[in-house]
Amino acid sequence: MSFAYGLLQIVPTIAENREEKQKRAMQADFMQVVDREMGAFCERKAAEYGITRGMNLIELQVSITRDQCCCEELLMKNEEALPFLEKEREELMARRDAMFDRLQRLPVEGEFALDRSEVRIGRRECRTSTADGRNALLSKAEKYLENSVLDFPTEEYLQRAYNSISNIIGEMDKDIAIQQKGVSGEKEVNEQLRLYEGKYRILQNIVLESADSQGNTSEVDVYIITDRGLVVVEVKNYGNENQRLHITNDGRWVMEDIHNGNILRRIDSPVEQNTRHCLAVERLLAQELGEDCHIPVIPVIFIANNKVSIHNESRSSVIRVSEFYTFINSVQGTDTLSGEMQEKIENLLKEHNIGARDFPVKSRRRMVGLLEEVEAVFTNYVLYNNEVAEEYQKAIIRNTPVYEKKKRKWKKPSTMTIILCLLPYLPILLFDWTPEFRMVLLAGYTMMLFNIPVGLFAAVLLFFILIL
Repeated sequence: MSFAYGLLQIVPTIAENREEKQKRAMQADFMQVVDREMGAFCERKAAEYGITRGMNLIELQVSITRDQCCCEELLMKNEEALPFLEKEREELMARRDAMFDRLQRLPVEGEFALDRSEVRIGRRECRTSTADGRNALLSKAEKYLENSVLDFPTEEYLQRAYNSISNIIGEMDKDIAIQQKGVSGEKEVNEQLRLYEGKYRILQNIVLESADSQGNTSEVDVYIITDRGLVVVEVKNYGNENQRLHITNDGRWVMEDIHNGNILRRIDSPVEQNTRHCLAVERLLAQELGEDCHIPVIPVIFIANNKVSIHNESRSSVIRVSEFYTFINSVQGTDTLSGEMQEKIENLLKEHNIGARDFPVKSRRRMVGLLEEVEAVFTNYVLYNNEVAEEYQKAIIRNTPVYEKKKRKWKKPSTMTIILCLLPYLPILLFDWTPEFRMVLLAGYTMMLFNIPVGLFAAVLLFFILIL
């Protein structure tokens, strides 16, 4: 049975209101449905992309690069180093550019930077983010994303991997510059030493075995055999224009700005190294020619760079190649070596030359390979997170309850109902009741036409106020 709230029955009945409340109570919490659906979706996508949910991504990155993040050292000849580094640099640049192309194709909002000047991707740093863009979706679905422990989005990690390869190439550029400077210095020295062919005996890159008590070899850039003695030359290519190589009286080597004298960098003194070479060849000469054979051994540092200024306060001989003739003629206090002795020294050095030794050159292919592996792993995380964010939006739309906002419909009473409801007004108006009592009845009954409980309450209240 349905009971109306009012006598005219123009508002919903008690039964209708109760039914509506029951329908709302029976409506399941839609977020629980979304959670269930998203849980199943995430498990399926995690298996598809080969990722482990809840993984600590910092530990994941460390596990990929653990014990392999250092450069690989390859042994090769000095002349092989520069071509090797240039070829490897070209290869790594191609691999870096290929990585950039892959990153550009990823569905992320914002763009990847070509350099480290500005990181322009991610949910927090991206300046091109829109209210309904991909980054907004990622923020809404953050509960379901794989971004554990990172204080930045996974897509930014890819930018950092790209930047790391750029840093590696930058380090290679420094190594190549050093090699190129060494090669250009040797070329400069060789060209100038041709001036002395026929006058002096010139031997280059002679390596003597077991030069000291530790068993280290002695590799000398240039031996120049003259009538004044055996000159042991160490070649260095330091400095550029507007720079001054300053050798202090206590043996320190510094590179200065030629204009203001500011120290640009400090340099390890090559004098000590050249001294070891001199002692090594002196031991060899004494061993082979006898202790009584006193052959002067003269240490010299050649600066193979005409651009840098040289200010030498020390007693060490630091000169340019072009100054050698003047220098050797200024050497005094030594006996003149005969041509026969010069030839004997030359043959002795050639006989004990063990050949140029291999030295380590840094190869960075392994490091780039590991970064590419990191890129592949984190690309899967980015793709996974994007699909999860899109599915989350669909799940919200799919499961959000839709309540129709209905206007309150007032039922139109029948003619008979209206007549029956108006009849009680006759006795109220016709009977000889007091005005106060008549007012109580009129107000209470009129309100009961629309809501019986309210009408009864109003009648009782007015009765107590006006009559009692």
